[in-house]
Amino acid sequence: AIREIESLVVEAPDSPRAGEELAMAYVGAKRLPDAERVVTTWINRSAEEVDPRWLFLRAVIHIDNGQAERAIGDAQQAVQTSGYSPEGVSKILDIYQRLGRFAEGARYYERHANNFKTNARLVSRYALMLARAGQVPDAIGQFRRAMNLAMEESIASVRTVHQDVHSAMSMDEAITRFNVSPDDSTLGRANDRILFRLFQTAGRFPEAVSKIEQAIATARDPQERAGLLQEQGEMYQTAGDYAAARRA
Repeated sequence: AIREIESLVVEAPDSPRAGEELAMAYVGAKRLPDAERVVTTWINRSAEEVDPRWLFLRAVIHIDNGQAERAIGDAQQAVQTSGYSPEGVSKILDIYQRLGRFAEGARYYERHANNFKTNARLVSRYALMLARAGQVPDAIGQFRRAMNLAMEESIASVRTVHQDVHSAMSMDEAITRFNVSPDDSTLGRANDRILFRLFQTAGRFPEAVSKIEQAIATARDPQERAGLLQEQGEMYQTAGDYAAARRA
């Protein structure tokens, strides 16, 4: 497969896609020096601004090579070059996470928060960084903020926040911490959305049912209600109550 891609690059030397596929193939085959050579060639041939994808790809190669500082340097340059796009910020947070440098990742987010338009995924990843850096109370607040944004975005965003909460701490700790609702009513709704899924995952269905039914009854708009009904149906399916799932 690598030889085929190498032939393709020979035939189309100016194709960024072919170059990227070859670099990724080398990474998959653990041929890291070859991967870095391809990526660096593309970085050096850029007449003006470097395409951020090459810098992010080289950052990943540096991680695999055990070169953390070089990885972070390339990733930071990539985010800056991308104009602090949400996708770029998400990628650098993932890189900090892969390196296990959670406090640094959280500080990076805080330093540059005014440079990019945030979304639920970014706030949730920031919260995950805080939790893994041992700043759990701060993480709880940011997870609530992330869920509030997610409820306005999509059911996919809601699921992303749920997944990050589950990754951040044990089930028992999460239930204990989110079982204390904040004074702010908006964040309280977001908190209950998180707590509902925690109860469901822990098999505490009566409490999960109570939370989701309360949320459905007080939904702010049709989109939020539709998302809640979808989650309610999934909960009943998980519990094996298919009749209730169909009603939801």
